[in-house]
Amino acid sequence: MEVYLMQHGIYPRPRGLAKAISRYISGKLSREDLDKIYARYTEKFFKYMLNLGYNRFSDGMLRWDDIFNPMISGIEGVEINGLRRFYDNNYFFRQPIIKNKINYREAIASILLEKSIEIAKKMGITGDRVALSLPGPFTMATNSLLDQNIYSIEELMRDYVEKVIFLEVEKSLKIGVKNIDLHEPSLVVYEAPLNYIENIYRELSERFPNSRFWIITYFGYKWEVLQTFARLASKNGNIFCTVDVTEVSPPPWDQIIDLVSMGDLALAVVNARTTKMENYKDLVYRILEIARRRDSGELYITHNTSLEFLPEVVAMKKLRLLRRIAKSVREKLYSRLPHSKE
Repeated sequence: MEVYLMQHGIYPRPRGLAKAISRYISGKLSREDLDKIYARYTEKFFKYMLNLGYNRFSDGMLRWDDIFNPMISGIEGVEINGLRRFYDNNYFFRQPIIKNKINYREAIASILLEKSIEIAKKMGITGDRVALSLPGPFTMATNSLLDQNIYSIEELMRDYVEKVIFLEVEKSLKIGVKNIDLHEPSLVVYEAPLNYIENIYRELSERFPNSRFWIITYFGYKWEVLQTFARLASKNGNIFCTVDVTEVSPPPWDQIIDLVSMGDLALAVVNARTTKMENYKDLVYRILEIARRRDSGELYITHNTSLEFLPEVVAMKKLRLLRRIAKSVREKLYSRLPHSKE
């Protein structure tokens, strides 16, 4: 049983990059020069992940404004108009408005990621350590403004998976990326049609057996959601789930321990929407309890939501805290294994 470090989603946009984007928008910087600046900050992000010892991570998603944009701009039948609050956060995104049946001709997210993969390869980072991040189908549907004469939530989820996610996964495999992070906060925030969602994710994982699908849930915890993906994990060996233990009191440690046969699992133990630092010792103890009960599968330690809600300096502290937690868990876990060399 191994313990790994995971970073996912959007990293806070560095000030230097934000200034460069502002200069580009005002016509003071060329697109070519901006792309060079994006590349420089992406390389810096990858170096940071390597120095901290993270096993898998995004590319920082520095070209993204939020989890939906710019990908949503390439979906035909969708307009972007106005701002919507991202759940109960002081953070807004440009809301997709569904005007017609959707279509998708170009894998925008994977094309953007391909630029980062070229940088990663030059640094000796293999594609299987980097993840493609996309909004999950239920989160996309619940954050879009729907006309019921065009789509129900279920119908939009189905079309989004078959027309958008399929194309993105196909492209990601071509560039050597197997980890697909599907952000699904809506699964624990709203009441979800779990049977329908389970079928969609089963079909997705079976269509792409060489991909590794991570269902990233945050802003809450629901036992029935975890059970749904535990069933999928036991049948399909390429679909996994994160569990946010930071947004519920008390954290559901006992229930999580019961899922010893779930396969790979990620524990989100650091809250990425507060600057408060977590209790290091308590988390090490709790994670050790789970690790010692699991005799198969990999255990990942991560943050709950994207780090974009935090100032960059605080995000760095949170990532270093996760490294410290993982290091202590590994030392204590391996020191008790029989015939351990440590």
